[in-house]
Amino acid sequence: MTELKERNVKKVVVWLIIFILAGVSVFFSTLNLAALSLNFYFFTLTAPIAVVFFVLIFFGALLGGITVGSACFGRRLELKRVKRKLAEREKELEALRKLPFKDSP
Repeated sequence: MTELKERNVKKVVVWLIIFILAGVSVFFSTLNLAALSLNFYFFTLTAPIAVVFFVLIFFGALLGGITVGSACFGRRLELKRVKRKLAEREKELEALRKLPFKDSP
């Protein structure tokens, strides 16, 4: 029962954080309506500061997610390899235990 309560509390906290961030985003957007001109050598892009800010945040989160995802994927592959090796070792150990014991003279 407490695990269910903890899970519900975590969901409420996450939603609360999301709503707070959404409110701050709307507040930031309304205060920064001025246009920002970005020069990319071959072309120039003009967009509101808030749009540029959110696009940069989005791409940063995307790159962070890809980085973390690739690290987790590598760990999963390593875990599978280690589990396979462990199963082989346990099988080998079980086979050695079944061998008859031989006294040395």
